[in-house]
Amino acid sequence: MPLADDRTAKLERPRPPPPRFEPLVIVGAGFAGLSAASAARERDLDPLVLDAGSEVGGAWNHMPPSMVCLSPRIRDRLPDGSYPGGLRERATAAHVLDAIQAYAERARFRCELGVRVMAAERDGGTMRLRTTTGEITAGKLVVATGEYGAPRIPRTLPIGFEGPILHSSEFRAAELMPGERVVVIGAGNSGAEVAVSALEHGARVTVCASEPLAPPPWEPRGPLARAMAWLASGVPVGGLPGRLGCSARVPSANPAFWDAARHGRVRVAGRALAIESRVVRLASGEVCAADRVVLATGFRRDLEFLGGAVRLDGDGLPLHRGGLSSDLPSVAYLGLPCLRTRRSGFLRGFTADARAVVGALLRI
Repeated sequence: MPLADDRTAKLERPRPPPPRFEPLVIVGAGFAGLSAASAARERDLDPLVLDAGSEVGGAWNHMPPSMVCLSPRIRDRLPDGSYPGGLRERATAAHVLDAIQAYAERARFRCELGVRVMAAERDGGTMRLRTTTGEITAGKLVVATGEYGAPRIPRTLPIGFEGPILHSSEFRAAELMPGERVVVIGAGNSGAEVAVSALEHGARVTVCASEPLAPPPWEPRGPLARAMAWLASGVPVGGLPGRLGCSARVPSANPAFWDAARHGRVRVAGRALAIESRVVRLASGEVCAADRVVLATGFRRDLEFLGGAVRLDGDGLPLHRGGLSSDLPSVAYLGLPCLRTRRSGFLRGFTADARAVVGALLRI
């Protein structure tokens, strides 16, 4: 009798779906991924867009809604010319997410959500993708997983804190109590946003910075100067000396944080050495009392599914030539800083980058 039951169970077990072929697969349904889908559609191709999330928008679904973008919203245009709303010059993360989702609704790309790519391997001239819903063979693959794959927690930072400790992507200032002592580890853009938001909610804020704070980057004033700066930011940087100063590191551009630090409303301390009990120990030997610790330590780029097939440079970016992978002939990247111009890696550069990179990939 048990033997018959076992046979029945085996017969009733659902078979995995057969492998399917897609001429072009795009991994990531954020701003960059949808820009790539639009660029493919302009070339009469109907790509498949995969994303592990339950909604389009990528990392913008997890950004603090009030976070302010780096560039004027009128520059952050989606492929159909639309841009994030809002009453101020720069949009918030909530505005960007609304714009992406509205665009996806209008465009109706072939998106499969809740699908994670577990592994991608070269198979002759194609890429074989192993996903959570089955196997896909992709003629061409665009990786648009962005900068914010998973929170980065430094392994060299001993953590034994007894209070609330969380990554900046999980921080919500509304949860703070007035007078709460908040220590922020990291003084980049996410750290600056956390510090300003916590300060506005009545917290006492200390920011641990490994390097001295730099003032926000200079911005041109006047219509002509801004127009010239915009044109200059679109010049291809590949092969030029020093890549025209283009850097993978995003400058801290929050003037409110700089002002608060300069006037002592936010304390700027040195590098954090350890997080212990109810204090953060600094490399200088000082200790900072803390009720809550926020790790503004950045993110790991989501490239693990490519395994060891791609080489990375000193900034952790995959090696490429104008967005085309140096290691996998049928693979291209979008969303990388300095990929083509100084606009690359920012909202303002995704549409132009997608058209150039997808066009080059499809010509191979």
